[in-house]
Amino acid sequence: MKKVSQKEWELILSENPTNNDLCYLIEYTDKKDEAGEQLLKQNPTNNDLCYLIKYTDKKDEAFNQLLKQNPTNNDLRCLIKYTDKKDEAGEQLLKQNPTNNDLCCLIEYTDKKDEAFKQLLKQNPTNDDLCYLIEYTDKKDEAFNQLLKQNPTNYDLCYLIRYTDKNDEAFNQLLKQNPTNDDLCYLIEYTDKKDEAFNQLLKQNPTNNDLRYLIEYTDKKDEAFNQLLKQNP
Repeated sequence: MKKVSQKEWELILSENPTNNDLCYLIEYTDKKDEAGEQLLKQNPTNNDLCYLIKYTDKKDEAFNQLLKQNPTNNDLRCLIKYTDKKDEAGEQLLKQNPTNNDLCCLIEYTDKKDEAFKQLLKQNPTNDDLCYLIEYTDKKDEAFNQLLKQNPTNYDLCYLIRYTDKNDEAFNQLLKQNPTNDDLCYLIEYTDKKDEAFNQLLKQNPTNNDLRYLIEYTDKKDEAFNQLLKQNP
């Protein structure tokens, strides 16, 4: 971090620094608090105020000012993710017609989880929204149940099997949806459902290419090789 002497600081002030100049000083020098105080006097933009909240001890003043300046949803999401003003910013965000993305942010980072989840359900969450909640939040069960009502794709289910603790439920659903050979090869390579997926693949007449893939990339080499020999490679 660059040190700025008092003399240098007085010279900067005498030259009427722009808001961008002050934001630079806030982020990269030891005059962040002095620059922040000056920035508050210079009609800071919403972006400037987010800078103050993230980098200085002027968080309260900047936050109060930001609320008066019609913060965008993006401004509020920034505060939720990077400051200790999560709950206040979350409360404001709920009042501003939050998008599905905004609501997922509220569910992950604030104490507004229940209100945000209820609102999300009213806004037709996409499968991607629900997969995000299942992977990153404590709304796993509710989001998974909603996903099942929304005809999850095989891709959605493979994602859940690989990345979440809903792998058993997702695998059972996948079997009901006629998984492709590619789906099953993916599970064999990347998940702990190797045995179940391999057994299902054998029922589905794997192609020689499927079996070569398994031999090259998975620990089912022996079983795949034996099956390949039966299929006249």
